[in-house]
Amino acid sequence: MKLEAWVTRKTRDLVLDSAEELLRDKAPEVTAVGRAEVWSFDVEGRAAETDVRRVLDETTLVVNPNVHRYSLAGGDEPPPAGSRLTVRVMERFDPKEAAVLRGIRERCGVQAVHGVSRSVVWTLDLKEGDAQDAERVGRVVASILANPHAQDLETDVAVVS
Repeated sequence: MKLEAWVTRKTRDLVLDSAEELLRDKAPEVTAVGRAEVWSFDVEGRAAETDVRRVLDETTLVVNPNVHRYSLAGGDEPPPAGSRLTVRVMERFDPKEAAVLRGIRERCGVQAVHGVSRSVVWTLDLKEGDAQDAERVGRVVASILANPHAQDLETDVAVVS
């Protein structure tokens, strides 16, 4: 089973602020920008969600309670109209993943977690509900949100009518 923890900042996210300013210059049809660090846990067992919540609530391996909040339910609700472009950016090699997995097993004693991966998910809400327009914006913002030499990205478009 795979569980995802969507981690956002309680305080101001300066990376989000900078990206939003640049995105609004390059793609004026963007009305809102969101950002979350998404940790995916490959878990086995009946207490999978309990084990993941224990890691998230009782350690600072993924979530610092002074700075972050998390949700296992996923991202924000889509806009009432228009379209939403979701861009998932993944490091090709992320040493944090192995360190977090080792911490889960050694510090928490949770053996049911077999894999951990991390990505950053950007959500861009657009004025128009046009999938082609959202895909065009996706091509424009890909170079802003991801380094093509070290990161991979996936995009998804949802049109809300």
